[in-house]
Amino acid sequence: MYTISAWYNSRFKLTVFENEMKWWFTEPIQGKEDYHLADAMLQYVKNYSMLVRGHNIVWENKDQLPSWAKTLSPPLLSAAVERRFYSLVPRYQGQMMHWDVDNENIHFSYLESQLGENASAYFYKKAHDMDSNTILFLN
Repeated sequence: MYTISAWYNSRFKLTVFENEMKWWFTEPIQGKEDYHLADAMLQYVKNYSMLVRGHNIVWENKDQLPSWAKTLSPPLLSAAVERRFYSLVPRYQGQMMHWDVDNENIHFSYLESQLGENASAYFYKKAHDMDSNTILFLN
């Protein structure tokens, strides 16, 4: 019997998870992070020697932030973004082929509007400093 996983595993060598690494998914309640699905998916694809694109660290679209983050003052939002970087990137350091760093920052600019016009550049520098061998992308 030919399964979906056999079909998938035989065709793909690079993958990206849909939601399982996104901030709103991993921390729906402030301070309560849950990476168990991303961890399990990463282990699965590693078993088949697949590469992974980390999607994503932060997202400029306000609608794609955790609901609790949308109400934070700029200083508290800045601290939350810092915690996000230090939670996600070291956990998967060296395991991602790519990082989508500041998702859709051409179309949206919520974080920059709250944290300053150089926030996106700061995010890319921070991601590079934390995981310097991984290729950084704008998705």
